Amino acid sequence: PPPPPPTLPIDVVDSHVHFYDAKCQEISWLTGKEKELKHKPGAFAREWAEEDLRREIDATCAGRYNIHRGIFVEAAVDPSTHVSEAKMALKKAGDPDSLIEGVVAAIPVPEGGEAVRGFLNKLRANGKLPKALKGGRVVLFGAEKDVMLSQKYTSGLEELQAHGLLWEWACTPDYLPGVLRATKRFPNMTFVLDHLGLNGGVGVLDKGMEDWKAMTKRLADECPNLYVKMGAIEEWNGVDHPAECIRHAVSTFGTHRCLAESNWFVSTGAYARAFDQLRAVLQEAKASDDKVSDVFRRNAERVYGLQTKGRTKRKQGKKP
Repeated sequence: PPPPPPTLPIDVVDSHVHFYDAKCQEISWLTGKEKELKHKPGAFAREWAEEDLRREIDATCAGRYNIHRGIFVEAAVDPSTHVSEAKMALKKAGDPDSLIEGVVAAIPVPEGGEAVRGFLNKLRANGKLPKALKGGRVVLFGAEKDVMLSQKYTSGLEELQAHGLLWEWACTPDYLPGVLRATKRFPNMTFVLDHLGLNGGVGVLDKGMEDWKAMTKRLADECPNLYVKMGAIEEWNGVDHPAECIRHAVSTFGTHRCLAESNWFVSTGAYARAFDQLRAVLQEAKASDDKVSDVFRRNAERVYGLQTKGRTKRKQGKKP
Protein backbone atom coordinates (compact mmCIF):
# COMPACT_ATOMS: atom_id res chain seq x y z
CA PRO A 1 0.00 0.00 0.00
CA PRO A 2 1.15 3.58 -0.59
CA PRO A 3 2.59 5.34 2.47
CA PRO A 4 0.13 7.52 4.41
CA PRO A 5 0.41 11.25 3.73
CA PRO A 6 1.73 13.50 6.50
CA THR A 7 -0.94 14.81 8.80
CA LEU A 8 -2.19 18.18 7.56
CA PRO A 9 -1.84 21.04 8.10
CA ILE A 10 1.91 21.03 8.72
CA ASP A 11 3.36 23.70 11.01
CA VAL A 12 6.20 25.47 9.17
CA VAL A 13 9.04 27.80 10.05
CA ASP A 14 9.94 29.25 6.66
CA SER A 15 13.72 29.38 6.93
CA HIS A 16 14.31 31.68 3.94
CA VAL A 17 12.32 34.86 3.28
CA HIS A 18 13.35 38.11 1.56
CA PHE A 19 11.71 41.53 1.48
CA TYR A 20 12.47 44.61 -0.59
CA ASP A 21 11.86 48.05 0.88
CA ALA A 22 13.37 50.77 -1.31
CA LYS A 23 13.68 53.09 1.68
CA CYS A 24 16.43 50.93 3.17
CA GLN A 25 17.53 48.52 0.43
CA GLU A 26 19.02 48.94 -3.04
CA ILE A 27 18.85 45.81 -5.22
CA SER A 28 20.53 45.99 -8.61
CA TRP A 29 19.79 42.41 -9.74
CA LEU A 30 15.98 42.59 -9.84
CA THR A 31 15.52 43.53 -13.50
CA GLY A 32 17.88 40.82 -14.74
CA LYS A 33 16.23 38.22 -12.52
CA GLU A 34 12.81 39.34 -13.77
CA LYS A 35 13.88 38.45 -17.32
CA GLU A 36 15.53 35.19 -16.24
CA LEU A 37 12.38 34.03 -14.43
CA LYS A 38 10.23 35.23 -17.37
CA HIS A 39 8.01 37.57 -15.38
CA LYS A 40 6.16 40.40 -17.07
CA PRO A 41 8.02 43.74 -16.87
CA GLY A 42 7.44 45.29 -13.48
CA ALA A 43 5.80 42.20 -12.02
CA PHE A 44 8.99 41.16 -10.23
CA ALA A 45 11.29 44.20 -10.24
CA ARG A 46 9.34 46.04 -7.56
CA GLU A 47 9.07 46.34 -3.79
CA TRP A 48 8.04 43.26 -1.81
CA ALA A 49 6.42 43.72 1.60
CA GLU A 50 5.30 41.32 4.30
CA GLU A 51 1.69 42.02 3.32
CA ASP A 52 2.46 40.58 -0.14
CA LEU A 53 3.87 37.46 1.49
CA ARG A 54 0.83 37.03 3.72
CA ARG A 55 -1.51 37.26 0.74
CA GLU A 56 0.46 34.59 -1.11
CA ILE A 57 0.50 32.32 1.95
CA ASP A 58 -3.26 32.67 2.32
CA ALA A 59 -3.79 31.91 -1.38
CA THR A 60 -1.55 28.83 -1.57
CA CYS A 61 -1.22 27.25 1.87
CA ALA A 62 -4.62 27.21 3.58
CA GLY A 63 -5.42 23.80 5.01
CA ARG A 64 -1.99 22.40 4.11
CA TYR A 65 0.67 24.53 5.82
CA ASN A 66 0.45 26.75 8.89
CA ILE A 67 3.04 29.47 8.37
CA HIS A 68 3.29 31.96 11.19
CA ARG A 69 7.07 32.21 11.53
CA GLY A 70 10.04 32.87 9.29
CA ILE A 71 13.70 33.80 8.99
CA PHE A 72 14.66 36.90 7.02
CA VAL A 73 17.74 36.35 4.86
CA GLU A 74 19.68 39.22 3.32
CA ALA A 75 18.67 39.83 -0.29
CA ALA A 76 22.06 40.45 -1.94
CA VAL A 77 21.44 44.18 -1.74
CA ASP A 78 24.03 46.75 -2.75
CA PRO A 79 26.71 47.03 -0.02
CA SER A 80 25.75 50.61 0.79
CA THR A 81 22.47 49.30 2.24
CA HIS A 82 23.71 46.21 4.12
CA VAL A 83 23.34 47.89 7.52
CA SER A 84 20.00 49.56 6.80
CA GLU A 85 18.60 46.27 5.49
CA ALA A 86 19.67 44.49 8.67
CA LYS A 87 18.09 47.17 10.85
CA MET A 88 14.84 46.94 8.87
CA ALA A 89 14.70 43.16 9.34
CA LEU A 90 15.61 43.35 13.03
CA LYS A 91 12.82 45.86 13.56
CA LYS A 92 10.40 43.36 12.05
CA ALA A 93 11.76 40.63 14.30
CA GLY A 94 10.94 42.86 17.27
CA ASP A 95 7.31 43.17 16.17
CA PRO A 96 5.19 40.32 17.62
CA ASP A 97 2.79 40.64 14.68
CA SER A 98 5.52 39.99 12.10
CA LEU A 99 6.31 36.57 10.72
CA ILE A 100 10.01 37.29 11.14
CA GLU A 101 11.64 35.86 14.26
CA GLY A 102 15.27 35.68 13.15
CA VAL A 103 17.61 37.58 10.83
CA VAL A 104 20.53 36.46 8.66
CA ALA A 105 22.25 39.71 7.71
CA ALA A 106 24.81 40.64 5.06
CA ILE A 107 27.70 40.50 7.53
CA PRO A 108 30.94 41.23 5.63
CA VAL A 109 32.78 38.02 6.53
CA PRO A 110 34.77 38.02 3.24
CA GLU A 111 36.30 41.36 4.27
CA GLY A 112 37.78 39.98 7.50
CA GLY A 113 37.31 40.11 11.24
CA GLU A 114 37.69 43.87 11.62
CA ALA A 115 34.95 44.48 9.04
CA VAL A 116 32.68 42.01 10.86
CA ARG A 117 33.24 43.79 14.19
CA GLY A 118 32.50 47.15 12.60
CA PHE A 119 29.27 45.90 11.07
CA LEU A 120 28.06 44.27 14.27
CA ASN A 121 28.83 47.40 16.28
CA LYS A 122 26.40 49.33 14.08
CA LEU A 123 23.62 46.93 15.11
CA ARG A 124 24.24 47.02 18.84
CA ALA A 125 21.71 48.51 21.25
CA ASN A 126 23.06 49.45 24.67
CA GLY A 127 26.22 47.58 23.79
CA LYS A 128 24.43 44.32 23.01
CA LEU A 129 23.64 42.58 19.74
CA PRO A 130 19.93 41.97 19.09
CA LYS A 131 18.87 38.45 20.03
CA ALA A 132 17.08 38.16 16.70
CA LEU A 133 20.39 38.40 14.82
CA LYS A 134 21.19 34.76 14.10
CA GLY A 135 23.98 34.89 11.53
CA GLY A 136 25.26 36.16 8.23
CA ARG A 137 25.48 35.49 4.52
CA VAL A 138 27.19 36.96 1.47
CA VAL A 139 26.46 35.17 -1.82
CA LEU A 140 29.48 33.70 -3.57
CA PHE A 141 28.43 34.37 -7.17
CA GLY A 142 31.28 35.88 -9.17
CA ALA A 143 33.91 35.36 -6.48
CA GLU A 144 37.02 33.20 -6.82
CA LYS A 145 36.19 29.55 -6.21
CA ASP A 146 38.54 29.36 -3.21
CA VAL A 147 37.74 32.80 -1.73
CA MET A 148 36.32 31.18 1.42
CA LEU A 149 39.78 29.75 2.17
CA SER A 150 41.53 33.13 2.20
CA GLN A 151 43.03 34.58 5.38
CA LYS A 152 40.52 37.45 5.39
CA TYR A 153 37.51 35.16 4.98
CA THR A 154 38.83 32.88 7.71
CA SER A 155 39.29 35.78 10.14
CA GLY A 156 35.74 36.91 9.33
CA LEU A 157 34.37 33.49 10.19
CA GLU A 158 36.45 33.43 13.38
CA GLU A 159 34.89 36.72 14.45
CA LEU A 160 31.41 35.47 13.61
CA GLN A 161 31.98 32.31 15.64
CA ALA A 162 33.23 34.36 18.59
CA HIS A 163 29.83 36.11 18.64
CA GLY A 164 27.91 32.81 18.50
CA LEU A 165 26.53 33.52 15.01
CA LEU A 166 26.08 31.07 12.14
CA TRP A 167 27.08 31.40 8.48
CA GLU A 168 25.09 30.51 5.37
CA TRP A 169 26.64 29.48 2.06
CA ALA A 170 24.85 30.62 -1.11
CA CYS A 171 26.60 29.35 -4.21
CA THR A 172 26.60 27.51 -7.50
CA PRO A 173 27.71 23.86 -7.28
CA ASP A 174 31.27 24.56 -8.41
CA TYR A 175 31.94 26.36 -5.09
CA LEU A 176 31.13 23.26 -3.02
CA PRO A 177 34.72 21.90 -2.78
CA GLY A 178 35.79 25.18 -1.16
CA VAL A 179 32.67 25.21 1.04
CA LEU A 180 33.61 21.73 2.26
CA ARG A 181 37.16 22.76 3.21
CA ALA A 182 36.09 26.01 4.88
CA THR A 183 33.30 24.36 6.89
CA LYS A 184 35.66 21.66 8.17
CA ARG A 185 37.93 24.37 9.59
CA PHE A 186 35.18 25.37 12.05
CA PRO A 187 33.73 22.12 13.48
CA ASN A 188 32.11 23.92 16.42
CA MET A 189 30.31 26.54 14.33
CA THR A 190 26.92 26.11 12.66
CA PHE A 191 26.74 26.43 8.87
CA VAL A 192 23.76 26.27 6.50
CA LEU A 193 23.91 25.47 2.78
CA ASP A 194 21.18 27.44 1.02
CA HIS A 195 19.12 25.92 -1.80
CA LEU A 196 21.03 22.59 -1.71
CA GLY A 197 23.97 24.45 -3.25
CA LEU A 198 22.05 24.37 -6.53
CA ASN A 199 21.85 28.04 -7.49
CA GLY A 200 22.40 28.02 -11.24
CA GLY A 201 21.67 24.29 -11.47
CA VAL A 202 24.12 21.46 -12.10
CA GLY A 203 25.06 22.48 -15.64
CA VAL A 204 27.93 24.65 -14.41
CA LEU A 205 29.84 21.47 -13.57
CA ASP A 206 31.41 19.24 -16.22
CA LYS A 207 29.86 16.12 -14.70
CA GLY A 208 26.63 17.81 -13.69
CA MET A 209 24.33 15.89 -11.39
CA GLU A 210 26.75 13.13 -10.38
CA ASP A 211 29.43 15.63 -9.34
CA TRP A 212 26.88 17.56 -7.28
CA LYS A 213 25.67 14.37 -5.60
CA ALA A 214 29.22 13.33 -4.73
CA MET A 215 30.08 16.71 -3.23
CA THR A 216 26.90 17.01 -1.19
CA LYS A 217 27.44 13.49 0.16
CA ARG A 218 30.91 14.52 1.29
CA LEU A 219 29.46 17.62 2.91
CA ALA A 220 26.88 15.51 4.74
CA ASP A 221 29.43 12.90 5.85
CA GLU A 222 32.34 15.19 6.77
CA CYS A 223 30.53 18.26 8.13
CA PRO A 224 28.04 17.27 10.86
CA ASN A 225 27.76 21.00 11.70
CA LEU A 226 26.26 21.77 8.28
CA TYR A 227 22.51 21.95 7.63
CA VAL A 228 20.85 22.23 4.23
CA LYS A 229 17.89 24.28 3.03
CA MET A 230 15.44 22.56 0.70
CA GLY A 231 14.04 25.07 -1.76
CA ALA A 232 14.60 27.81 -4.34
CA ILE A 233 13.66 25.31 -7.06
CA GLU A 234 12.93 28.24 -9.38
CA GLU A 235 16.69 28.94 -9.42
CA TRP A 236 17.84 25.39 -10.23
CA ASN A 237 18.47 26.08 -13.91
CA GLY A 238 18.98 22.85 -15.85
CA VAL A 239 17.48 20.63 -13.16
CA ASP A 240 14.55 18.92 -14.85
CA HIS A 241 13.61 16.68 -11.93
CA PRO A 242 13.79 18.57 -8.61
CA ALA A 243 12.53 15.55 -6.65
CA GLU A 244 15.74 13.70 -7.52
CA CYS A 245 17.81 16.41 -5.81
CA ILE A 246 15.50 16.62 -2.79
CA ARG A 247 15.49 12.83 -2.46
CA HIS A 248 19.28 12.77 -2.51
CA ALA A 249 19.57 15.53 0.11
CA VAL A 250 17.09 13.89 2.48
CA SER A 251 18.84 10.52 2.21
CA THR A 252 22.35 11.93 2.69
CA PHE A 253 21.78 14.64 5.32
CA GLY A 254 18.87 12.94 7.07
CA THR A 255 15.65 14.56 8.19
CA HIS A 256 17.41 15.99 11.27
CA ARG A 257 19.56 18.33 9.11
CA CYS A 258 17.13 19.49 6.40
CA LEU A 259 15.18 22.76 6.60
CA ALA A 260 12.12 23.75 4.59
CA GLU A 261 12.44 27.09 2.78
CA SER A 262 10.36 29.11 0.31
CA ASN A 263 12.96 31.60 -1.00
CA TRP A 264 10.14 34.14 -1.25
CA PHE A 265 9.96 36.71 -2.94
CA VAL A 266 12.06 35.08 -5.68
CA SER A 267 9.58 32.20 -5.59
CA THR A 268 6.56 34.48 -5.94
CA GLY A 269 3.66 32.86 -7.75
CA ALA A 270 4.74 29.43 -6.55
CA TYR A 271 5.21 29.98 -2.82
CA ALA A 272 4.39 26.42 -1.71
CA ARG A 273 6.07 24.61 -4.63
CA ALA A 274 9.20 23.64 -2.69
CA PHE A 275 7.09 22.61 0.32
CA ASP A 276 4.94 20.37 -1.88
CA GLN A 277 7.97 18.73 -3.51
CA LEU A 278 9.60 18.18 -0.13
CA ARG A 279 6.43 16.79 1.42
CA ALA A 280 6.02 14.34 -1.48
CA VAL A 281 9.59 13.05 -1.06
CA LEU A 282 9.09 12.61 2.69
CA GLN A 283 5.87 10.73 2.05
CA GLU A 284 7.64 8.51 -0.47
CA ALA A 285 10.32 7.81 2.17
CA LYS A 286 7.57 6.90 4.67
CA ALA A 287 8.75 9.61 7.05
CA SER A 288 6.82 9.78 10.31
CA ASP A 289 4.91 12.90 11.34
CA ASP A 290 7.71 13.47 13.84
CA LYS A 291 10.36 13.55 11.09
CA VAL A 292 8.18 15.75 8.91
CA SER A 293 7.96 18.18 11.83
CA ASP A 294 11.75 18.14 12.10
CA VAL A 295 12.15 19.21 8.47
CA PHE A 296 9.39 21.79 8.39
CA ARG A 297 9.70 23.28 11.87
CA ARG A 298 11.92 21.84 14.60
CA ASN A 299 15.25 21.94 12.76
CA ALA A 300 14.80 25.65 12.07
CA GLU A 301 13.89 26.24 15.71
CA ARG A 302 17.10 24.50 16.77
CA VAL A 303 19.43 26.02 14.15
CA TYR A 304 18.19 29.58 14.66
CA GLY A 305 17.56 29.33 18.40
CA LEU A 306 13.85 30.14 18.18
CA GLN A 307 11.30 29.66 20.93
CA THR A 308 9.74 26.24 20.51
CA LYS A 309 6.17 27.52 20.45
CA GLY A 310 6.89 30.84 18.80
CA ARG A 311 5.56 34.20 19.89
CA THR A 312 1.94 35.07 20.46
CA LYS A 313 0.73 36.79 17.30
CA ARG A 314 -2.24 37.23 15.02
CA LYS A 315 -3.55 34.39 12.87
CA GLN A 316 -2.03 33.59 9.50
CA GLY A 317 -2.62 36.41 7.05
CA LYS A 318 -5.11 38.23 9.29
CA LYS A 319 -4.88 41.65 10.86
CA PRO A 320 -5.82 42.19 14.49
